[in-house]
Amino acid sequence: MLLQTLLPLAEALPASDPELVVEESHGLEIGQHFYWHLGQLDLHGQIFLSSWILIGALLSIVVAGTRRMERKPGGLQNLLEFLWDYIRNLSREQIGEAA
Repeated sequence: MLLQTLLPLAEALPASDPELVVEESHGLEIGQHFYWHLGQLDLHGQIFLSSWILIGALLSIVVAGTRRMERKPGGLQNLLEFLWDYIRNLSREQIGEAA
Protein backbone atom coordinates (compact mmCIF):
# COMPACT_ATOMS: atom_id res chain seq x y z
CA MET A 1 0.00 0.00 0.00
CA LEU A 2 2.74 2.45 0.95
CA LEU A 3 4.78 1.47 -2.12
CA GLN A 4 1.80 2.13 -4.39
CA THR A 5 1.49 5.60 -2.87
CA LEU A 6 5.18 6.50 -3.13
CA LEU A 7 5.89 5.10 -6.62
CA PRO A 8 3.92 7.77 -8.54
CA LEU A 9 5.59 10.48 -6.44
CA ALA A 10 9.06 9.13 -7.23
CA GLU A 11 8.28 8.98 -10.96
CA ALA A 12 7.13 12.61 -10.90
CA LEU A 13 10.50 13.86 -9.59
CA PRO A 14 12.77 15.39 -12.25
CA ALA A 15 15.82 13.41 -13.33
CA SER A 16 19.09 14.63 -11.89
CA ASP A 17 20.99 16.93 -14.21
CA PRO A 18 24.83 16.98 -13.90
CA GLU A 19 24.98 20.65 -14.92
CA LEU A 20 22.52 21.52 -12.17
CA VAL A 21 24.77 19.82 -9.60
CA VAL A 22 27.76 21.92 -10.69
CA GLU A 23 25.73 25.12 -10.46
CA GLU A 24 24.49 24.26 -6.99
CA SER A 25 28.03 23.66 -5.74
CA HIS A 26 28.86 27.40 -5.95
CA GLY A 27 31.26 27.10 -8.85
CA LEU A 28 33.23 24.16 -7.48
CA GLU A 29 33.35 21.36 -9.98
CA ILE A 30 32.96 17.95 -8.47
CA GLY A 31 35.68 15.50 -9.45
CA GLN A 32 38.43 18.04 -10.13
CA HIS A 33 41.75 16.98 -8.63
CA PHE A 34 45.22 18.44 -8.35
CA TYR A 35 47.84 16.44 -10.30
CA TRP A 36 51.58 16.80 -10.72
CA HIS A 37 53.02 15.53 -13.98
CA LEU A 38 56.61 14.29 -13.65
CA GLY A 39 57.60 12.83 -17.00
CA GLN A 40 55.20 9.98 -17.62
CA LEU A 41 54.26 9.77 -13.96
CA ASP A 42 51.06 11.45 -12.77
CA LEU A 43 50.92 12.10 -9.02
CA HIS A 44 47.66 12.90 -7.28
CA GLY A 45 48.65 16.10 -5.47
CA GLN A 46 46.35 15.93 -2.46
CA ILE A 47 47.23 12.31 -1.68
CA PHE A 48 50.95 12.96 -2.20
CA LEU A 49 51.00 16.00 0.09
CA SER A 50 48.87 14.46 2.84
CA SER A 51 51.01 11.30 2.78
CA TRP A 52 54.22 13.28 3.25
CA ILE A 53 52.68 15.39 6.01
CA LEU A 54 51.65 12.20 7.83
CA ILE A 55 55.09 10.64 7.29
CA GLY A 56 56.73 13.78 8.71
CA ALA A 57 54.43 13.82 11.74
CA LEU A 58 55.04 10.14 12.51
CA LEU A 59 58.77 10.50 12.01
CA SER A 60 58.95 13.48 14.37
CA ILE A 61 56.98 11.56 17.04
CA VAL A 62 59.33 8.58 16.72
CA VAL A 63 62.45 10.78 16.87
CA ALA A 64 61.11 12.63 19.93
CA GLY A 65 60.15 9.38 21.65
CA THR A 66 63.48 7.67 21.05
CA ARG A 67 65.82 10.61 21.61
CA ARG A 68 66.60 9.79 25.27
CA MET A 69 65.77 6.12 25.64
CA GLU A 70 65.91 4.67 29.14
CA ARG A 71 65.92 1.15 30.51
CA LYS A 72 62.62 1.86 32.27
CA PRO A 73 60.45 3.56 29.63
CA GLY A 74 58.15 6.40 30.48
CA GLY A 75 55.93 8.82 28.62
CA LEU A 76 56.27 8.84 24.85
CA GLN A 77 58.86 6.05 24.85
CA ASN A 78 56.38 3.84 26.72
CA LEU A 79 53.64 4.59 24.18
CA LEU A 80 55.95 3.86 21.23
CA GLU A 81 57.11 0.57 22.74
CA PHE A 82 53.49 -0.44 23.35
CA LEU A 83 52.56 0.36 19.72
CA TRP A 84 55.64 -1.48 18.42
CA ASP A 85 54.77 -4.61 20.43
CA TYR A 86 51.13 -4.42 19.34
CA ILE A 87 51.97 -4.17 15.62
CA ARG A 88 54.68 -6.86 15.88
CA ASN A 89 52.35 -9.31 17.66
CA LEU A 90 49.50 -8.56 15.26
CA SER A 91 51.71 -9.26 12.26
CA ARG A 92 53.03 -12.47 13.85
CA GLU A 93 49.45 -13.68 14.34
CA GLN A 94 48.52 -12.89 10.75
CA ILE A 95 51.57 -14.06 8.78
CA GLY A 96 53.29 -16.38 11.23
CA GLU A 97 56.67 -16.50 12.88
CA ALA A 98 58.57 -17.85 9.84
CA ALA A 99 57.70 -14.94 7.57
